[in-house]
Amino acid sequence: MKQEAIEKAAFKYGCEHQVAPATGGELEKGFIAGAQWRINAVWHDARKEVPEKCKPILTERKSGIFSVNVSAGMESCPLSWARWAYIDDLLPGRKEETK
Repeated sequence: MKQEAIEKAAFKYGCEHQVAPATGGELEKGFIAGAQWRINAVWHDARKEVPEKCKPILTERKSGIFSVNVSAGMESCPLSWARWAYIDDLLPGRKEETK
């Protein structure tokens, strides 16, 4: 999702839910921060975390190339990986499980 799309959605949300004119800007800032957090929260640093075995994942290599894989229960991620995300976490409408 591009920054411009997030900002447009934030503006629309702010217009639809604005209680007082003075709070509209803060509401939009919070919306944008939340959207950016959600986008970044699904990614795991390949130097620090290893995916669970037999789960579909999207990997980003240090070269910037993305690929879909099934995690193999490795002890560490390949050195070429920069980060990875579970495919399930990238799909819309997914309900978070509470632990």
